[in-house]
Amino acid sequence: MKAIKLFAVFCVLFSSSCRNQVEFLLDDEEKNKKTNSCIIKKVEGQDVCVEQRVETFYIGNLHDRFVDFLFILDVSPSMEDDLARLGQGFEDLISQIKGSNWQMAFTTADHGDHNYGEELESGKKIFPQQKWEDYQGDKPYFGHFMHLEYQGEKLPQTVLNPQTPDYVNVFKDTITRDKDEDCLLAPYCQGSLEQPLRVLNSGIERLAQAESDSSMLKNSEVLVSFIVTDEDERLEDQDHATTAEEVLNNFKKRFPEKSFHVFTLLIQDEECLVQQKKYSPQSVYGEKISELAKMTNGKNISLCEENYGPPLQEASALLRSLIESVELKEEPVLKAEIKVEFVKGKSQENWDTVGKKLVFKEFLTPDSEIKVSYFVKSK
Repeated sequence: MKAIKLFAVFCVLFSSSCRNQVEFLLDDEEKNKKTNSCIIKKVEGQDVCVEQRVETFYIGNLHDRFVDFLFILDVSPSMEDDLARLGQGFEDLISQIKGSNWQMAFTTADHGDHNYGEELESGKKIFPQQKWEDYQGDKPYFGHFMHLEYQGEKLPQTVLNPQTPDYVNVFKDTITRDKDEDCLLAPYCQGSLEQPLRVLNSGIERLAQAESDSSMLKNSEVLVSFIVTDEDERLEDQDHATTAEEVLNNFKKRFPEKSFHVFTLLIQDEECLVQQKKYSPQSVYGEKISELAKMTNGKNISLCEENYGPPLQEASALLRSLIESVELKEEPVLKAEIKVEFVKGKSQENWDTVGKKLVFKEFLTPDSEIKVSYFVKSK
């Protein structure tokens, strides 16, 4: 067998998950099909010129992994009970990633000066673009990180992590607090012009420009955004609404080497919509927002779940599988011909591909060594 080997060392997702070798191989029995330095294979019924790739991955311990969360919260009065239930489900959310180096920041889903627009004689409102920008002067800057809170007191920190004393209750107090009309304790100083995708896009920009004094995305290779709202993006002004594609493209542009996953708590069915409208007539399906979760391999959870515990546990397990996934250098074709060999560690056959990622359904044994063979279209 003739082989041409190209050695490359670089990390995938986390510093402890590294490829140490990429091999370009031609199997002996495929030599007769070799044409112009490639192999002819049937792909979707068509003869396609493909090449084989072999990559090796090493999986470190979970405690070597870094993952950052950015919670974007709709803190309007109609969301009070929902945020309280989310606070109760915090330990379920981190149940499968407790051993990792996680950290969390929080912000509100509104990102404007709350100007409700100019109403025309026809009844239609005009929402000038600048009316949705940040407050100026001494007013709050919506979309920026909130300070943490504990037992009614504002803390100097804006980032929660496992070293934060009593971090479970700090999480609960930060997202579920009494309304403060004087805005001394954000987030309960807010309007009703929700645009969480715009906030998320703004947060990505600030992190990329290092405007934040936090440690967010300094060490982590993964950003997980949790969006919680009973509305959709910029409901009153759809013409200028930020799209899921814009957010994803912006993240890829700013952080090309990092991974991005979005999870949501949204209205997803008619029964939930009817229930939520009792508290807020503006409640709608979160269609634009849920699209971003689908595009980033995250998860949409129904806002009306009585107990967020079970779905948050499922989200935690999915998140861990994404954290422990490995990313191939190229996107494979012929999924049925992907071969996964566990050189070290507990072998498992339950895996799937998501683009270039190989996602395992069960937790990987620490210090596993995995060899993956697959085909790509010849260039």
